[in-house]
Order: sequence, then C-alpha cells, then structure tokens
Amino acid sequence: MLAVVLVVTGHIAATPAAAAEDVPVTTTNGLLPDGMDWRITMPDRGWNGTLLLDLDFVTGGVGSSYTTLYNRGYAAAGVRRIPFDQGGRDSRVSAAQLIQVIDVFTRSYGKPRYVISTGGSSGGVVAGYVAERYPDRIDGAVANCTTPGYIPYLTPRLSSLFAAKIFFDINLPIVQHPGTNFQADANSWRAAIDAAQATPEGRARIALALTLGQMNTWTSTALPPPDINNLDQVQAYMYDTLRNLYSFDVNTRRNQEQQVGGQPFNWTTGFDYRKIFYQQTLPEQQAAVRKFYRQAGLNLDADLGTINDSPRIAADPAAVEEIHLHGDYTTKPKRPFLMNNLVGDPLIQPAANFGYVQEATKHGKGNLVRLIHVNGAGHCSFRANESVAAIEIMNERVRTGVWPSTAPAALNHRATNINPDLVPRFTEYRNPDFAGGFWANDKYRVPRK
Repeated sequence: MLAVVLVVTGHIAATPAAAAEDVPVTTTNGLLPDGMDWRITMPDRGWNGTLLLDLDFVTGGVGSSYTTLYNRGYAAAGVRRIPFDQGGRDSRVSAAQLIQVIDVFTRSYGKPRYVISTGGSSGGVVAGYVAERYPDRIDGAVANCTTPGYIPYLTPRLSSLFAAKIFFDINLPIVQHPGTNFQADANSWRAAIDAAQATPEGRARIALALTLGQMNTWTSTALPPPDINNLDQVQAYMYDTLRNLYSFDVNTRRNQEQQVGGQPFNWTTGFDYRKIFYQQTLPEQQAAVRKFYRQAGLNLDADLGTINDSPRIAADPAAVEEIHLHGDYTTKPKRPFLMNNLVGDPLIQPAANFGYVQEATKHGKGNLVRLIHVNGAGHCSFRANESVAAIEIMNERVRTGVWPSTAPAALNHRATNINPDLVPRFTEYRNPDFAGGFWANDKYRVPRK
C-alpha cells in the first residue's frame, strides 16, 4: 500500500525564458511499503510510450536533461539512493524498489511500451544491474559515468595508491581506513605527492604509479584537455590526478567496506605490474614514464621489480563475495546496454568498461553492448544534449532491434540536433586492455605465500 501520493502539475524548465516551449508535466510522489520515496513525472501530452527509470530521480530529476526528455515525449520515474549508514549501495535493494515503481506507474498510466533504466555514478551501477537481474521488466539500460560493479571500479585504482605509497614511503592507510582524520590524511597524501613532484625522480615515479592503476590522465575540470603529444603536460596532469586520488578513493572504499563488516574487498595480489606497464597502458602515459625515467636516470625495470616484489594487499574472500551481490555484473547481459563515459572522470576509468565489453563479447553478447566516450573532465559532467543523445540511442535500439550509429560524428550530429546551443564532445578513445577484470561469478582466492 502506498502511504502518500502528491500530484503536482506544471512546467519544469531549465530557465523561465524557455517555459513557453516546454511540455507541461504532471509529477506524483509517494512512499513504497518499505518507506522509500518515489517520484513519477509524465508529460501531459505526447508521451512516446517509454519510461525512464532512475535511481536518483527523487533528488536529480529536475534539470535541463530531463526537461529536454519530457519535451521529447519521455516519462520518468525513480527513487533516491540509500545512504551508506542505512545500507546504501546495495543494488539488490535499489533494483527491487525501482521495479516496484514501474508497478506504481502502471497503475496510474498503464503499462509502458518500453522501460529504459538509466543513471549516473552509483545510479549507473544500478541501471546496468537492474537490467541484468530483471530482463523481463527492463528493455535496455544506459549507464553514465560508472563502471560495471564496485570491484572493477575500486580494485585496479588501488594499485596506483599502492605503488605511490611504496615509492614515496607514505605511511597512510589505503584500505580499511578507520574513518577518523580522513581530511588530514588526504592533505598529508597531497603534501607527499607535491614533494615528489619537485624532484626528477618523484616526477618519474608519479607517472609510473598512476599508470599501474590504469587511471585517467586528465581529471580536473579546471584544466583543458591535454595535448597527448606534449609529455611534460601529460605528466603534469598525471600528477594532478594522483595527488587527489586519495581523497577520491579511500573514503569511498571505506564506506563500501563498512557494508561488509569492515573487511577489505579490493586487492593488489595477483597483478603483474610489468605486464600492466608494457602491455596494458595508454601510449601517452607509457611514453611519459619512459621520458621522465630517462631524465631522472632511474632504472624503470628495477622500479617495476620493486613493486612486483613488495608485500601485497589481500582481500577478504567473504567480503568479495558479498560485494559481488551488491552490484557487480556478470558480463552476460540479456538486454541492450550502453555505457557513456567521460575520458577525464576522476572516479571512473573507461578501461573498466572496455573490459566489460571484451568479456561480454567472449560470451557471445557483444552485440548487446556499446561503449561511447565524451572528451570532458569531472565526475558525471555531461552536457545536457550528450546525456539525451545516449537515451535516444537506446530508445531507438529497443524499438527497432538495431543499434543506430554510435560513431562520434553521428553522436555529435545527434546531440547538436537536440540542442545546437551546446557543443557536444563525443570522441574516439582507445582503451588499453583492462587489467582488473573480475566479475560477479568470479572467485577470489588469497594467494599462497
């Protein structure tokens, strides 16, 4: 039984000046039986039969992207993400809640012809997860600025922290942080990386450490896209990313660890860092490392040996199994799945999504998956027409059974037609083979000493 229903009718617009062009909408709100609040917005005319399902819709459903989507005939619905201290980031719970919202929508408006799950960041994890787990209710999924689960997200990145900690003798926890003095620790990390950047040896090892986690070179919205042929600039951007990596990752990792008894679910065991550097690295990053090692007079192979021979961080197998259940993907999708990435996202490395595509292809599911890239920095900082273009691609795919072109030129043309006032930034991007491929049915075993 629904505890509360509130109906609001009116215009939802990006700016008052655009209000005359916007389709009026009706928004309803209520509570699911477990107390989670839901929200539904339906255009008052011209519904195209597609319902968009979004984990963060209660808190993120008003804005220029959704305004444009309403004007193009989409209805939208969803809930809000559960806070960490209440068991948040468990996709099983959120996916079940979203399925209930479809039922609420159907009782009011009839069964939608198509349902597309969508979202960004953790909402993107849930978007792909709900499509995998409920293929009878979901027709396709668009995951923005996210990775296919929490282990493929956080495990490879740990290698960059691990290498930097060894190179620069940083005495800070990178797993199982106690939760106290986190900001002071993040500042100490930045200070250590700043000090390293002041020396030729430090600059070389900063570049190598970032490379070993397959991290993005560029992550700051304050910086323009790097010239990948300017290796000094490439290294400077790698430094900027590594100095902020502690603040990006360690508290997020701790919040997830608290969901599994405080135990580590990420690891550095089993990685061959020589292989990662020589075979699974962005060309401009590898070139920068080589250049700065030559300038510093350091032995690159010796440093790779140091990292390979260092005591590793092991995960708790039970914690890995539990995190798997919280949102990791099987790489065997049953519905079309589109992943939309920013190449300069500080929290998401596209290599993880490329690994998912490769693994799905091995399972004969490659025809269901597409990966697109936007040449921008910042977490989830898409322009509105870029986000809408991704939805329109999926809507066409579920209706016709055929993927429209996802080539950058075609995507930019589509986005420009959606809003010519915004310059779209879809781009070609060559991902390295993913070093951290570990999926929902894989088993973690602590290596024997």
